[in-house]
Amino acid sequence: MGKYISILILIETILLGCHSTKEKIEFSNRVICSDSISRELVVLNDTFLFSYPLQIECIDSMLLVLDNVNNNFFHLFTLKGVPIKSFGEKGQGPADFINVESFNLSEDRETMYAYDTSLRKIVKYDVSSFLKDSLKSEVIQVNYDSLPQAEVPTIVYDMLSLKDSNFLVKANHKGLRFGLLKDGKITQLYNSFSDCVNTNDDEEVWSVFCSNTKTKLRPDRTKMLNATYLGGVLELFDLDDNCSLSLAKILYIYEPKYGIAEGVIPKYVVFNETTQIGRSFTCHWSDNPITIGWSLIKHTSMAGFFSKKQ
Repeated sequence: MGKYISILILIETILLGCHSTKEKIEFSNRVICSDSISRELVVLNDTFLFSYPLQIECIDSMLLVLDNVNNNFFHLFTLKGVPIKSFGEKGQGPADFINVESFNLSEDRETMYAYDTSLRKIVKYDVSSFLKDSLKSEVIQVNYDSLPQAEVPTIVYDMLSLKDSNFLVKANHKGLRFGLLKDGKITQLYNSFSDCVNTNDDEEVWSVFCSNTKTKLRPDRTKMLNATYLGGVLELFDLDDNCSLSLAKILYIYEPKYGIAEGVIPKYVVFNETTQIGRSFTCHWSDNPITIGWSLIKHTSMAGFFSKKQ
């Protein structure tokens, strides 16, 4: 089996502050390389066929991959890439899924949470049971009756675990961009959007920053990073002990350029031939800097990885 090498480019960037009024935003349209680090990639067993891997996390001595393949959403491997087991069947049973786009770990990394956008539920897994014959899980049903009233249908894209059994809600419009699920009720936390999208249509802006993003929480739940798929816009948020969310800084790299999916309500933006795609990213959180590995793709070719300083 051959060895594969990827390059992680370390980038020195200047973070732009918040904009309180409408003004022209300048995109860097490039990354400035200050250093590079070579890393050898582990090839996950070459007899295992993936469909569309969405996320991978290292948990203790295991690799957990999210990919809807072979009628399961989650797949465990050793650190050498040897398959261990698959779980999270596709279906409508208590611990089954219809649509899962991400998962997240608790602060102590002893619990894994997966939110199903179609079945509107959170499945809670005991990580210590991953290597046992019987997988330990619990279903948390989400009550949508407490959602704020809105002119467009509310879509909840993810539920990210916070402290004290609360969840950060990621939704799709100004009435509920980021919210808090606490004691069975959902309330608004943050509803502002950047002015960087070249449109006067609110629904297009909401789709760029809500439905087409990847969101990560710092393990201690003091910061959150939101990165767009379309273009390159990264938002860094502060999260305090009272679950208040505030925008700290924004990094503008590539302007979001996109097409519109036909017949979709609310409007949903999609990539086209002009789109610079921020495919995915991984975070290494530390006090300073925050290191981000982020893949940029244009016309199906890899454009680079980067990290940034807080």
